[in-house]
Amino acid sequence: MVARTGAPDRLVGKIRNSYRLAAAGVKTWVNCPRRMQPAYHKLRQDLHGHSPITMRVVGGGWGLACNGIHFLDLAAFLFGREYPLATRLRYFGCMQRSLDRLWDSIQAIDLRTEALRLEVPVVLLIGRADYNTPWELTQDWAQQLSAPHLEVVWFDGVGHFLPIENRDAFQRTLIEKVLPLAS
Repeated sequence: MVARTGAPDRLVGKIRNSYRLAAAGVKTWVNCPRRMQPAYHKLRQDLHGHSPITMRVVGGGWGLACNGIHFLDLAAFLFGREYPLATRLRYFGCMQRSLDRLWDSIQAIDLRTEALRLEVPVVLLIGRADYNTPWELTQDWAQQLSAPHLEVVWFDGVGHFLPIENRDAFQRTLIEKVLPLAS
């Protein structure tokens, strides 16, 4: 899906600002660094000294390439040692270089023409304040999409990070709308 037409270098500025805020003691996050969320710090404490969990990430294409790094980062955070700021900044530099190289291919994907039929149940959770994937594009795709089950759930005042911006509504929606489809 065409998400936005801006240059990917805006991410570097966001990352720098995030670290400035973190150094000042302000709780913030950029592009899902889950390590800054208090719940993940609690989970890390609870898991300390226990056997590692098994995590399976399923998917493909650029979506897994872009988002898979977050799962690896989460596993490293939960079970690994804490890395110095310079190392963490290199992580974001790597992420930025990957985005720079993938940007044209990402922009070339338009689900409104390339994915009009899915053979799985689909529940779209759409934030009307999403600046990464404007809701109008998602709505347009949803109107064209065919699937065994298709449901659109709207969230006013929520952006791209629904699990963080409104975790209660996100969890409730998963339980009420998605979980019944799993059986």
